[in-house]
Amino acid sequence: MRILSLHVVHRKALPGGYAVLRLGGEALEAEPGQFVMLRGDWGFSPFLPRPFSLALVEGNELTLLVKSVGEGSRRLAAVQRGDVLTVHGPLGTAFRRPERGERLLLVGGGVGIAPLLFLARVAKPSSGGGLAAVYGGRTRRDLPMAAELAAAAENVTFVTEDGSAGEKGLASDAMRALLARPRFDRVVACGPWPMMAAAARLAAEKKVPCEVSLEAMMACGYGICLGCAVPAAGGGYLYACSDGPVVDAARVVWEAGDLEPVASAKPMPEKRRAGPRRARRPEGAS
Repeated sequence: MRILSLHVVHRKALPGGYAVLRLGGEALEAEPGQFVMLRGDWGFSPFLPRPFSLALVEGNELTLLVKSVGEGSRRLAAVQRGDVLTVHGPLGTAFRRPERGERLLLVGGGVGIAPLLFLARVAKPSSGGGLAAVYGGRTRRDLPMAAELAAAAENVTFVTEDGSAGEKGLASDAMRALLARPRFDRVVACGPWPMMAAAARLAAEKKVPCEVSLEAMMACGYGICLGCAVPAAGGGYLYACSDGPVVDAARVVWEAGDLEPVASAKPMPEKRRAGPRRARRPEGAS
């Protein structure tokens, strides 16, 4: 883990409160699935950095997808070219690198597409296998970086709840149809809790291994605050920042409830104990 001061090389505003940020200045060695803690020079409010999954790391630049939800993410989504941000990372676990000939099904929702896009860009030229993706959102505005995903994966199914883009329905509907044929060796999912729970359940039914990138509220990124606790199968908890964010889906108790996405996490209140909890899911979550 390193602490870097990176400047904004490019900012692209997207509909629905999303923004793609490209930061540069120093090289960062990272793997798909890992994340960084990000903070601007804005004083004491908000005090804590915000976690973001990496959408790409290439040379001296890294790419992030931001959605304006709270004060911190709104400030970050509004940065301008040349602004300097403090980056802690890379943090957490990564997706398993695809083996040659391995066929992957990526399932993402909202800003959860960021780490999957990173994986798709890395896997496509090296794996020699198949790479399909399902990308879902509430509306077409909640499918940021859709064009980038279409360019990185061989076959992409877009799904929106209102039918404004792609098929009408849920990402799990499209995933169920694809898994009806025995053509995938692994499912990789990142998005809102209900979507990942459905992906884990469908993959288990078909006996296909499933990796998920956990999205939970966190304040530190190092396993100190214990704010990102996720109930674990067999008892106890997994911590999204240190045990994850990437874990085997079978290690999670999916019935525990809906958790706040990492990409727009808020600090945990003081004196709050780690444990199962319910939290509001931001609009369009990833």
